[in-house]
Amino acid sequence: MYTEETSLNNETMALVADTTSESNLAFAQTTGLMKPTLQRGSTGQAVKELQQLLFHWRYYFGLIDGIFGVEVEKAVKGYQHRVFLAEDAVVGSITWQALYSGAPVNMPIVMNGSSGNAVKIVQNVLKLNGY
Repeated sequence: MYTEETSLNNETMALVADTTSESNLAFAQTTGLMKPTLQRGSTGQAVKELQQLLFHWRYYFGLIDGIFGVEVEKAVKGYQHRVFLAEDAVVGSITWQALYSGAPVNMPIVMNGSSGNAVKIVQNVLKLNGY
């Protein structure tokens, strides 16, 4: 389990979230996102960062205390569901990328004439949302 506190490395930064006083998120790394893998039981600064991201996306409303407990686990699973990731509550590199981007990552491009499982997913999402 990860318990060490980490700091951001010197990678390129880009604005990805609002900078109002309501948000603790202002910048995120766009390349070389080097974050630890987190899961229930993890503690430290990286978990605080996770909690802030989940709060920003409105999936977590608990304390920003650096403790990956049951509520953080539920929030991670909810967010993973939103971005079409395996709902395993493990925050690895793909989940970190999705948290920083606010969108699914590593998804295939679908367009008119495309077929396959990715198209079925898009169709289901559109149908669920009334389109």
